[in-house]
Parts: sequence; C-alpha cells; structure tokens
Amino acid sequence: MVEKDKKRIEWIDACKGFLVILMVLGHIPIISQAEGVNCDILSFYSYTGYFYGCFFMQAFFVLSGITSNFSKKWSSFIWGQAKGLILPFLSFSIITLLVSYFISGSWRFFYDIGNEHIFFLLELYWFLPALLLGKILYWIINRYIRNSTIQLIILFILLIIGFAITISYNDMPLPSHYKNYLHYRNGLCMAIFIWVGVALKKYNLNKRATSIVSILFCICTLICFILSKLGFDTSYYGPIGYSHTTNLFSLCQIPSYMIYTFAGCVFSIELSKKLSDIKMLSYLGKNSIIVYCAHFFVLEILVRYVNKVIMPISLINTIVFFVIVSLFSYIILMGIIKLFNIKPLNYVIGHFG
Repeated sequence: MVEKDKKRIEWIDACKGFLVILMVLGHIPIISQAEGVNCDILSFYSYTGYFYGCFFMQAFFVLSGITSNFSKKWSSFIWGQAKGLILPFLSFSIITLLVSYFISGSWRFFYDIGNEHIFFLLELYWFLPALLLGKILYWIINRYIRNSTIQLIILFILLIIGFAITISYNDMPLPSHYKNYLHYRNGLCMAIFIWVGVALKKYNLNKRATSIVSILFCICTLICFILSKLGFDTSYYGPIGYSHTTNLFSLCQIPSYMIYTFAGCVFSIELSKKLSDIKMLSYLGKNSIIVYCAHFFVLEILVRYVNKVIMPISLINTIVFFVIVSLFSYIILMGIIKLFNIKPLNYVIGHFG
C-alpha cells in the first residue's frame, strides 16, 4: 500500500487534505448550532457524516503510523512530539482563547461539562493530546514487545478500557467529554490505528484487495444509511462516527466500529492516491495541523457574522449560507497557513527550520 518513492508523500498529503476538508465541512452545522443558528435544513447536512464519520479522524492516526519512526530513542521521539503536537496545542489554545474573547467579550478559561468546571487546556483540541498519548503508548509497546500480534492484542485491550470507562458515564451529558481530561480516552481508543498504519506500511496490500475493501465499504455504508432512514436499528452492524469512539452504549458495537473504520481508512487512502495530483489537497494536507487548530475560531467568526446578513431560514438561504461560510473559511485558512509558515510564527507549529 505504501510506495517507496516521492509519490508516497504526495498521496499522504492529499489524504490529509481530503480529511481536513471533510472535518471543516462537518463542523459548520455543529458550530452554527453552538452560535445559535438553529436550522433544520442546515442540520440535515450532518447526515453526510454517516458516510465519513467512522474514519476521517482515525485515518490521521493510521497516517501517523505510516509516517512516524518509532525506532527512535525516547529523547528524540518525545522532542519530535513536543514540537509537532504539544507546541501547536498550547499555542493555538491560547490564540483561540484570545479570539473568543474579542468575539464574545468574555474569557473562556473554563468549560462546563456535566457538573464539572473544566480548565480550557484540558478540553480544547482533543485530537492533539489524544494523538500524543496514542503515539507514546505505541512507542512504549513497540519498544518492549516486538511481536506485532501481541502488540495488537494489548492495544485492543486499551481500546476496550477506553470504551468501558466512558460507558460508565453514559448517564452524564456529553459522556465522551465527561472526566476525559486531555481526552486520554480518545488516545486509548485510537492508539490501535497507529498500529494499523505501521502494519499497512510493513505489509503491502495489493491494489485489488484495497479496491475490494473500498467498494464494500461504500456499498455497506450506503445500505446501512438507507436502512437507518427506514427505521431499522443499524447501531450493531453499521458505521459509528468518530465522536462516538468513546461514547458507545455497548461493547458489542466494537467489532462493527473496527471493521468500518479500517475499511473507511483504506477507502480514504485509495481515493487520495487518485487525487494526489490536486495541488490544493496536498497544500492543505501539508498544513493540516494549522487547518485543524485554526478552523474552529474561523468558523465561529464566519457563522456569527454571515448569519447577520443571510439567515438560513429557507432552503435557498441555507445553501447560500453554507456555501459562503465554506468558501470564505478556506480562503481565510489559506491566508492563515501562509502566515504561520513565516518566521517567527512558524515556531508556533514546531517548524524551527
């Protein structure tokens, strides 16, 4: 599955670019609702998440497994993670806090989740601390256990533990966030996909096999979506969105979750290989961490002010609203990418070269 030449870098960047586009589009209805834009037509778009929600964040863990070097010494390894993950996490958390203050006029040092008052650094940007924990866990396991099958078993046990802890909070509001400090449970649940990435790099799957997996993923997902709209319960044999990876109501859903997520990741990789010549995808992919960190406050600003001009109260207005927010978000994010690739702001994302 992984070519040993320049093409590999191109499709990996294209895959990241494809995934961050899905991420931004998927967050528009969520942030719109958080900003008080209540529109049934706009929320209907969230149904599209059924088709990609099961893989679009896990795929980043798979790609990290493909691209990371887990044979490094601990000092070199953790220094790389500090630059690439911890520094952007801290920097953009503060930037987001400042932007939110200028927008709302109030400091959001704490978030209320259930009956807890959570410090903002423990809650923001779940992906970065979760990926950090996942990579540390895999590094430790890989350091002392060389048998890949035993590694998989250990990581699967960690996944079950992550699920089980959150299931115990199912009676609380937002159980996937409740007492999930620095989103450690997401790290426990997703570390296994780093192993998947390492395995895909080590054991090349032939094109026919990946094509079959991709086609089956599309067909099965479409069938389950239709069945769910017809009133059938597909929770045990259909795809499960990433936001529920620490929010299942039953451990019996884990097999379905793993199968669809693996197949979806293979699908995204195969699709990205076909789209690797699209420069915008590669550009967004190379700067995916900036897009991830900046898109929250960009969408918050756009939704708040576009809603004052075009309220999504009809089908036409909703389409226009969504297109304007989407278009301007990518234009602004492109500018932010340019900005954070210039010294000294490039230090914020760990680029010291």
